[in-house]
Amino acid sequence: ESLKTLSDPDAREQALGVAALLYNQVEQYSLGLEYAEIIIKEDWQGRGTCKGGQLKFEALYKSGQLANQLDAADAAIRACSAIGEFVRANLIRTYIARLYVEQNRLEDALALLDAHHTEVASTRYSMLISEFDALRAHIANSLGRSQDAKRFAKSAITDGVQNQYTEPLVTAYRVLYEIARAEGDAAAALDYHEKF
Repeated sequence: ESLKTLSDPDAREQALGVAALLYNQVEQYSLGLEYAEIIIKEDWQGRGTCKGGQLKFEALYKSGQLANQLDAADAAIRACSAIGEFVRANLIRTYIARLYVEQNRLEDALALLDAHHTEVASTRYSMLISEFDALRAHIANSLGRSQDAKRFAKSAITDGVQNQYTEPLVTAYRVLYEIARAEGDAAAALDYHEKF
C-alpha cells in the first residue's frame, strides 16, 4: 500500500525488489514478474534493466517461460555487466544454464558456466560461486566426466556458504554420492549419501 506514496527512489526500488524476490521465493511468479517489470520500467539511475531483469528472468525460468526470452536475458546480462553488477549477470546465466540442462543441451550449459567461472569467483559471493560449481558438477556428471564432476562438487562444498544447508550443497553431495556409488566405493558412497 505504501508504494503508492513512496517518493524516495532508492527506497522504492528496494521495496519493489524485496517484493519481487519474496514472490519468486514463494512461487508466485506472476506477482514476482509484475514487480520486476516495475523496476525495469522505472529504471532508477539506469539500474532497472539489470536489477529488475535478474528478478524477471528468475520468475520466467521458474515458471517455465524463459525459453522464448533468451535474447532479452542476454540484454539484461549486458546491462548488468555494464554497471558492474556481476552477481546479477551471473545469476541470470544460471537460469539459462538450467534451461539448457532441461533442453538436454549439456555442453552448451557447461560452456556457459565455464566461460564465466573466473568472473563469478571474483565476486567473492559464496552462494553464487557454490551454485555455479554445483551446477557444473551436475552437468559434468551427466556427461560422464566424473573427475571434473568430483572437482566441481568439492569446490561447491568448500567455497559455499558455511554452516548452512543450501541447494548447491545438496546438489554437490548428491553428485559425489552418485560417483562413489558408480565407482563401487561403498564407504564413500554411504558417507556422501548421509551428508546428502
